[in-house]
Amino acid sequence: MKRNLLIVLALLAVFFVVSCGDIEDEIANKQGASCAVEGTEACSADGSEILICRDLSWQTKKTCNLNFGQYCRQTESGSYSCNDSGSSTNNDNEDSVIEPEDGEDGGDSSDNGDSSDSGSGDDGDSSDSGDTTDDGDTADDSDTADDSDQDDGSDTEPVEQDLETCKAIYDCKKACSNSACRTKCVNRGQTEAYNDYYAYEKCLSKHDYELNDLVKDPDCKDTVYRCGQTGDTTYDLPYGHATVQTSIPYLYSYTDRDSDGSLTVAYANSTTTFITGVFGSSGNIVDPTSIKGTYTFAELDKDSDIDILQSYKDDTVFNPQSEMIIDASVTTPGTYPVGLSENDKIQLFIYETNGEKLTCFHAFGYGSVTISSISHTPGTTTIAITASEIDLYSFKNAPMYINSENGVAGDLTTEKTIACSVK
Repeated sequence: MKRNLLIVLALLAVFFVVSCGDIEDEIANKQGASCAVEGTEACSADGSEILICRDLSWQTKKTCNLNFGQYCRQTESGSYSCNDSGSSTNNDNEDSVIEPEDGEDGGDSSDNGDSSDSGSGDDGDSSDSGDTTDDGDTADDSDTADDSDQDDGSDTEPVEQDLETCKAIYDCKKACSNSACRTKCVNRGQTEAYNDYYAYEKCLSKHDYELNDLVKDPDCKDTVYRCGQTGDTTYDLPYGHATVQTSIPYLYSYTDRDSDGSLTVAYANSTTTFITGVFGSSGNIVDPTSIKGTYTFAELDKDSDIDILQSYKDDTVFNPQSEMIIDASVTTPGTYPVGLSENDKIQLFIYETNGEKLTCFHAFGYGSVTISSISHTPGTTTIAITASEIDLYSFKNAPMYINSENGVAGDLTTEKTIACSVK
């Protein structure tokens, strides 16, 4: 079972990546292009977007609204802006204005001016009752009907409804293939939806477009959820909560395992638990029906990571099982981040087995853990963790990550990382 778990955990680094950017398509005229200096900015070729170099490729930092005269340009200070042509308006003020939807701006008002002109002309003609050319002017009136047909595209295109939620704006943008479409999606948002989306973009900018950090920010967490960064909502957010606390007197080596992969001596130097808590509406990290209770031991693997495992003393198989992996780079006491990204020094998993192999994951840990004592030397030593509260998330609903296999935000499941049923 342990070997299968390690294989799955190794795959996590491949399948899960932290989202960078606005989760949008790459710029069409820059697709596949690489960049050399991280953080460098530039304008797209058509001036519609400000680009930024991230992970050695050009990505969108900001979309300019060409329909309203905005375009990407470099300011005197060397920074890049979407200010209107010739405008000195500050970028922040520009962002705070809810722009009218395409087709609702001054173009319509100029058409109305044409209608009023034809009407005033009719009044003048009608006073000359004997002038048969008035009938010709009446034909001119029919031209105003043509103008109205030109202004109102409802005869040839379906009327687009206002978007009532930030999630609706997000879903609309996700279906777009160009910046003009994405801009229109934002402009279609009703006031509350637009304001939520604006707050979401501010959160992204604040955290340098790292979704991994947004859920940890109390000012951004609710906004992220309202803007559709969720997976299967039958799994609550968060899915559960746990307390991590332990003091383990002995560190085994992977060489201590028997030929079948078991560690029969684990009872000799073990403690009771390293984690307790709940998930879902009825899941318990420690199965209450176990008669003999749990045991916890620590093991140094081939990569010098420390694996802390919690299982049951009963002869029959009980679930769930729990495992924490502490990276080899953690050699001193301190508080360390817990999660799935490469920057997280600790990973925590709650899963089920059939006695021989892992069958599904209930949850993973997301937060931080405080280590008070640690050693990576097998033998008589102590690994101690101070009481640390941590949230649990299902792989089916993890809004801080994107599944790199399919590009879906929130749902991290693959054929190798199957989520257990809702508890």
